[in-house]
Amino acid sequence: MRVSGFGSIAGVPITILSLCMLIVFPQLCTSGIIKGLNCCLEMLIPSLFPYMVLTSFIMRTNVYELVGRMTGKGVDRFLHLPECCSAPLMLSFIGGYPVGARCVAELYDRKQINGSQAERMMLFCVCPGPAFLITAIGSMQLGNITSGVILYTSQLVSGFLLCFMTGLKRNNTPAPFAPEAPKKKIMSLSDAFIASVSDGSSAALSMCALVLVFSMMIEVISGTGTFYLISRILEALSAPYWLSNAFLPAIMEISLGSRMLSESCAPLWVLAFAAGFGGICVHFQIFAMLSDVPFSKLRFMLFRLINAVLSAVICQGICLLFPQSLPAMAFPGGYSFEAMSINITGSIVLVVLSTIFVLSLRSNRVL
Repeated sequence: MRVSGFGSIAGVPITILSLCMLIVFPQLCTSGIIKGLNCCLEMLIPSLFPYMVLTSFIMRTNVYELVGRMTGKGVDRFLHLPECCSAPLMLSFIGGYPVGARCVAELYDRKQINGSQAERMMLFCVCPGPAFLITAIGSMQLGNITSGVILYTSQLVSGFLLCFMTGLKRNNTPAPFAPEAPKKKIMSLSDAFIASVSDGSSAALSMCALVLVFSMMIEVISGTGTFYLISRILEALSAPYWLSNAFLPAIMEISLGSRMLSESCAPLWVLAFAAGFGGICVHFQIFAMLSDVPFSKLRFMLFRLINAVLSAVICQGICLLFPQSLPAMAFPGGYSFEAMSINITGSIVLVVLSTIFVLSLRSNRVL
């Protein structure tokens, strides 16, 4: 078995460094893990787990094909993508960062899209969902839901701009279908529901594990004074407080970083930039889901940066048009989570699931 290469060579010092970090800074590592667990329980799992289950349910029951027949003509004509990409495209803009990657991997595995189409979709199907931006950041962290709506709007507009920009040149290369491969049997609703919950749990566990690792790294870097040294240097250069104390963690892990940016009274466009980039932790989650899909990680990272800049510009433009939304940053301390009798996100998910259930019943009757 071949073990040479840059990845194997780089893995040696990374492994040694990680081992030393665990031995020398056990308390900092423990503190980082605890913060990461709190972040997962308060933000990541509530905002992503339901959508991961819903995505798997849609793909397993082939409801995405029904959506494709209803809206696929527009996707093919204006976005130059196969009709089967219609539902995954919509899910990527409402489900959260990893949902688009999961859908793209599923379509590629079923040989409904080719490698170039999968790579192109991953340039814009990486959007933070409304549950994260509107509920978690806007309502809970900033104390103003309007700010969350502005953040989500900037991500939507930026994502659709990239979608149109990358589709200006039509690619007529057909997807490499495999006629000899047996078509996957459509699962019953009960089996699909159980399998979807299992898929969502597995994906959530993987995402939370990465968040814990990055949270631990951020805590060690902060506890050893590295962030303090960087902040002193930036403050000497008259850099704003949010840049010297919270921007780097936000680039590493967006869930914890967004909270630190909010507490640092960062302008709303900075949060839009960080959310548009997604964070290295999110990128690793996506790379894991696309392990069997051939795509350029360098190009992916470049478009994440382009998306971040576009999101920041769009967000600032909206704030200038609607200046009444700017006082939201007067709530930097965040909100404590309280159970609400009415939850907009939960209501939307419930309506979508009910619609999918009805469509699935109709499709089964037709079949």
